[in-house]
Amino acid sequence: MIEIERRWLIDKEVAASQLPNAFFTNDILQGYISFTPACRIRREIMPHGTCYTMTVKRPVNKGSNEEFEFEIFDERDAEQLLLSLPAQVHKTRSYIEFVNDAEIELDVFKDDLEGLCIAEVEF
Repeated sequence: MIEIERRWLIDKEVAASQLPNAFFTNDILQGYISFTPACRIRREIMPHGTCYTMTVKRPVNKGSNEEFEFEIFDERDAEQLLLSLPAQVHKTRSYIEFVNDAEIELDVFKDDLEGLCIAEVEF
């Protein structure tokens, strides 16, 4: 699938002011197997349960990626693999309604990246 996305750095006070508008929020821990192409394992804790996925992204052209995503059903193995990866990112993702049925994914990072906030819209 070809994915077109745009990202913006957001001031943390602006991000905090938008959190009450979120229709739901997930806790995400992801570890990177490689960066080129981007290959990651992600644990996403959602209101209805926990999901593990493996995603591979490869740039197609500026602003567009080819993306393959697979759900990992063996949670124990996925968790062990995830925690063994040295490059990890922990964040909270909030989903906020935007225009034309699009949504903003507002990521507020934790741990070593505390204070970093990124808004993303996929088209």
